[in-house]
Amino acid sequence: MKIACLGWGSLIWDPGKLLTRGEWKKDGPKIPLEYKRQSNDGRLTLVIDPDSEPLTTLWILMGTDDLAQAKESLRSREKTNVINIGNALSGEISSDPIRLAIINWAKEQNLDAVIWTNLAVKFSGQAVGPTLEEAIAYLDTINDEKLEKAKEYIIKTPLQINTVFRKRFAAKYGWADLSTI
Repeated sequence: MKIACLGWGSLIWDPGKLLTRGEWKKDGPKIPLEYKRQSNDGRLTLVIDPDSEPLTTLWILMGTDDLAQAKESLRSREKTNVINIGNALSGEISSDPIRLAIINWAKEQNLDAVIWTNLAVKFSGQAVGPTLEEAIAYLDTINDEKLEKAKEYIIKTPLQINTVFRKRFAAKYGWADLSTI
């Protein structure tokens, strides 16, 4: 089984022990992404958000042909529950437009399955993402240590993941892109 893992954030520059082979490719499926998850360490991280602009993701082949092992590898790297690991088989039928984009892309790439981190939007302890104004207000008020972590995540995000929030963060804070991918 040929399995790909999708990425758009820290997984790309810090894969940890994720079982992969080859290099990250820049022609993944278009998925709507935005910095709409407040992580425990203060960062605003990228998550799939149906209300956001679809952007071309990155992908890499998994170093295993066992779907359960691939999902466990991603779950372990993300330090989350298996319920937060999305997966699709290329032969699936779906009415969900995001899932359908992934399935169709997998077929075009001759992949059998695709996995991804599927964390939900979250802000201020609620299951809703921040507005752009709320995200900026949040960044304006967090302490230096948290702000450095937030800045690092945003500037290391691959260039092609140029979301509406990211453009505004760059303009407001002068955060130059340091991505090498």
